[in-house]
Amino acid sequence: MTGEELPRDLEQIERSLLGGPEPSAWLRSRVLDCINEDLHRSERVAFWQYAAAIAALCILVMNLSLSFAPRHQVAFSAHAYETGSSAETIRQLQLGLPENEIQRQSVLLAAGEHLTLAARPFGSSTGTPTLRTQ
Repeated sequence: MTGEELPRDLEQIERSLLGGPEPSAWLRSRVLDCINEDLHRSERVAFWQYAAAIAALCILVMNLSLSFAPRHQVAFSAHAYETGSSAETIRQLQLGLPENEIQRQSVLLAAGEHLTLAARPFGSSTGTPTLRTQ
């Protein structure tokens, strides 16, 4: 200790430990190996904790930057599709949509007209219809 007096029971334990035999070389190497393993394990854990903290920080920064970035309207290429007639039809429905939303919907309708509709059959192989239960 650092020059301090130990309580009587701890002093007896210290004396009994000091008076004992030296530990064997096998025990000494085993203890040192365990200590080295624990030190390396804590270094590995510290690295992965650091990497996880950096990844979380990157995600947070990306989220905040997207949250505070000004919202830009996506520029639709209305010239690529014939959207005039569908936009006029949407205007005639008087849905109360802003002009940019009408343009967006007309571009979506024009893009969707080139898609092929395909049915997804379901049922038994005998041809009898089966009801789909959820």
